[in-house]
Amino acid sequence: MNEEQKSQNNSKENRPKWIGPNFEQYTDAKLDRYIRELKAMCSELDPYGEIDPQTKNKLQKLGVIDHSDPFQITNQLIYHLENALEQKESRKDCSATKSEKIQ
Repeated sequence: MNEEQKSQNNSKENRPKWIGPNFEQYTDAKLDRYIRELKAMCSELDPYGEIDPQTKNKLQKLGVIDHSDPFQITNQLIYHLENALEQKESRKDCSATKSEKIQ
């Protein structure tokens, strides 16, 4: 294995395992739906209680992969929600900039 491959492997190992989805592939509607689902999960889920298989499946789909620690569940939900909201805001900024250039 050359140095570049070692460096790539190390950087992958050091990143959190719960890196979120690639929002570039999301339409605005899909991003909005993802944000709504995350917000609903944040308000409905008790991470300290028993998590049923259906909720675990929903968490997996939202990118929350570690269900063993309530603190990690909360961190993952907040992390994904924050990233999604930043992406939405970034799209608004890009859209506003494009419309200013057209005028």
